[in-house]
Amino acid sequence: MQAHNRGSIREFVRVFVSILLVSLLSPGPDWQAQAKAGPVSRPPVHAALAGAFPAVSVPIQLTASTVPSQGEAGVNLVYVTGSGFPSGTIPPTNVTVSFAATCGDAPLANATATGVQTLLGTTRRVQVQIPSGLTPNTYAVSLNGTTSSGTIFSSVNCSSVQVIPLAALTLTPNSGNPGSTVAVTISRSNPGFVQGSTVASFGAGTSVGGAADGALGPVTVVSPTSATAQVTINGNATGGARTTLVATGSEQLLSSFTITSTANPPVLQTVNPNTGQQGQANLNVNLSGQFTVHTLGAGDEHGQLRRGDHGSLADGEHGDHGHGGGEHRCGGGDRSAQRVGDHRRGGHNSD
Repeated sequence: MQAHNRGSIREFVRVFVSILLVSLLSPGPDWQAQAKAGPVSRPPVHAALAGAFPAVSVPIQLTASTVPSQGEAGVNLVYVTGSGFPSGTIPPTNVTVSFAATCGDAPLANATATGVQTLLGTTRRVQVQIPSGLTPNTYAVSLNGTTSSGTIFSSVNCSSVQVIPLAALTLTPNSGNPGSTVAVTISRSNPGFVQGSTVASFGAGTSVGGAADGALGPVTVVSPTSATAQVTINGNATGGARTTLVATGSEQLLSSFTITSTANPPVLQTVNPNTGQQGQANLNVNLSGQFTVHTLGAGDEHGQLRRGDHGSLADGEHGDHGHGGGEHRCGGGDRSAQRVGDHRRGGHNSD
C-alpha cells in the first residue's frame, strides 16, 4: 500500500512539473501570428524566479554610541562603528545614515556618509555630519547601503548620539577704547576651539592678530573652551557695539564687543627722579604715562605726551632736546620704557 502511494506521489509530481514547463515554454495560442512577426523574446526563467525572492541584506551590528557621543547639528562630524560589513569597496555616497527618535522609528533626518574606513576585518567606521535640522536631543542612529558591486547591508540595531545646542560665547573684557590693543579672552560653553583653525573678527575698526581691518584673524587657543584674541582698535574707530564672529571650521559663533565713544584721556603716572639740582646737566628723567604716545614734531624742543596707548618717555636735561644728551623712550600698554633714540647736537644716533 505504501509503495503504491509513493508511486502515485511520484506520478503526480512528474505531471505537475510537465504542466509547469509547458506553461513556461509554450508560445501561447497566437503562436502562428507571433511566428510570422518574428522570434518571441521571453525573460530567462532564473530572472523570473529571482524577482520572486527579495535580495538578502547583510546584517550590521553597531556599537552603542557614536564617537564623539555628542555634537552640534550642522557643525560636528561623528563616527558610527559597526561589524559584519560585507567585503569589497563601500563608497561613502552609497551609505545613508538615519537619525530617529527611538530605534526602529521612522527617520527624522537622513544624511549621506562623508567617509568609510575599514578598521579590522569586517569592522568599519562611517563618518557623517549631524544634520542641521535636528534640535537638541538624543537620537537613535542606523545605517544602510550597498557595496560598489551591489551587495546590500543594513544595521540591525542603533547607536546613539546627543545633539547639543550651539556654544555660547563670553568675551572678557567685552569693550575697548580707540587706539588701544586689548587681549580678549574668548570662552565657550562646550569644547570646540582648535589651534590653527579657530579665527575671530571683532568688526569694523578692529584688527585681530594682525589681520586686515574687520577680517577674520588668528587667535591663540588655550584649551578647547578658551582662546585669546589680540584686538587692536583703530584710533579713528567710531564708538558702538560690534558683532564678534568666532569661527572653527563650519561652526560660526556670535557675540558682541563695544568700542567706547572716546579714548581715555592721557595720564602722567610717574616722574622719576622727581628732584634735581639747579644747573645739573644730562639728567635722565623717566615719565611714565597711561593712554599716551610721545610725539616729537619738527622744531619741537620739548617732549609731549599725546593721547593714545599706554606709554612712557625719558628726556635728558629735563626734556630739552638738541642741547645736551636726551633719550626718548616710549612703550605700549603698561610696558616699561624702551630706548628708541639718543639725540645729540648736530646729529642723531638711533639704537
